[in-house]
Amino acid sequence: MSRGVGKALESALKEKDIPEKTVHRKGIDIFSNRCRRAIFSELTLSPCMNIAEISRRTEIKANTAGWHIERLIKSSYIVERRVGGRRIYFPEGLVPSEDVTLFYTLNQFPVRVLLSLVFGNPGNSQSELSEKSKMSHQSVSKTMIYLVSKELISSVSDGSHIRYYPTKLLSDKSENFYNRSKRYTEFLLKKLKEGGGREPKIVKKSVERIILELGPKRGEYTMEIGINPYMTFL
Repeated sequence: MSRGVGKALESALKEKDIPEKTVHRKGIDIFSNRCRRAIFSELTLSPCMNIAEISRRTEIKANTAGWHIERLIKSSYIVERRVGGRRIYFPEGLVPSEDVTLFYTLNQFPVRVLLSLVFGNPGNSQSELSEKSKMSHQSVSKTMIYLVSKELISSVSDGSHIRYYPTKLLSDKSENFYNRSKRYTEFLLKKLKEGGGREPKIVKKSVERIILELGPKRGEYTMEIGINPYMTFL
């Protein structure tokens, strides 16, 4: 699984804010603020997080993150949904509606940690997962039963142990996401271009993410954008 926010995002977080008055229309100016760049970038890589998790990952205080999220919602870059009574956020046009709950689940702490261990070293037993994750056997057991029920992992009996292996669910979804990934990239570039200012430029691209160069000529900045969120968890 991918970890951290990536070098491009780390670089963006260190950049100074660009005065929003440099671009007057909606669009590129929304990302002149490094906090909004960090929040949006993280949500493209790991969509469907609540404010507390966004705050933890970006190291932006929750109330500050909430204010910037409202700006991003008003500018139609991210949308808000409710899952299990919690407000979660994800980029407009990126996440299929049927998988909103799936991504919310993937971002939960026990799930994220244990799924990472299973993908990283298939065949771990419950005891091994408990030891490596520093979680109780009860918590591991409960989470693994849930992951098996969601077909994210499979279990195989091995004598007195049950061993866990990743299924093809996420990899299949990732492969089938190519066309939507392409459409999302086109949608985002068009939206940024229509916002005014210099046309956004792709300086690096992979099947998982792109790095954009944005901003006025004398205040360029880069932003890392995830274009296939399933790959973040593989």
